[in-house]
Amino acid sequence: EVGCRPIIIGELYGGGNLAAYSIYGYNDDGTPKTEGANPSKDPEVNVKLFTSIGSVYGGGYGETAKMVGSPTVNINEVADPTSVAQERKNPEDDTYISNYAGETKEISGHSVIIPSHEKGKMGSIYNVFGGGNAAQVMGDTRVNIGTTVGDDIYLEVPVEEGTEMTGEGYYTRSGAGTEESPYVYTEVTSGTAAADVTYYKKYTVIGVDIRDNVYGGGNNAEVTGNTNVNIGKKIE
Repeated sequence: EVGCRPIIIGELYGGGNLAAYSIYGYNDDGTPKTEGANPSKDPEVNVKLFTSIGSVYGGGYGETAKMVGSPTVNINEVADPTSVAQERKNPEDDTYISNYAGETKEISGHSVIIPSHEKGKMGSIYNVFGGGNAAQVMGDTRVNIGTTVGDDIYLEVPVEEGTEMTGEGYYTRSGAGTEESPYVYTEVTSGTAAADVTYYKKYTVIGVDIRDNVYGGGNNAEVTGNTNVNIGKKIE
């Protein structure tokens, strides 16, 4: 959400919408394979900076959205009290409001509670599921909640060309983001912003704000493997 419009989502899925997903690919008739060579990576949902989300699912939506794989949901939040996204624009009269009051919406025939959010605070979530919403997961699920509190992360921010860099906490990034060549962030301590450079700011993970429940499994949906929920501790 850094430097953009507020991110408010009814339901967030790691899988498909009435569409199956398999790390092994698909048969000729379009059905998901349940085994095979050279599987793709398992799905991963990472939630860091936003305003409000109703529910987060590691799996998909609907009976036909079977997932063959082991999804992971990571929720480790930062807050950005200086972001322009924290000033909510009211489309009705073109003014700005400080907070999001929350609402209940009908999405795909069912009610979704989207929780309220206070300006300058970390984003709020109502429910978290490791599995799917009426969609089977053929594999394991893992939910990590607040497991990296205190760690620093770097998020891309929009910067206009010519912006003064001195003392503003901007960074540039080098490296490929691989084990052999990890990302390296270098603080920009002088000069002005260039048009062809991507800039980042450093944020510290402060926790999570979940208003209702956390589930290792799905919502009315089977998980055939193990379910794992880790809350508030580092995963070594």
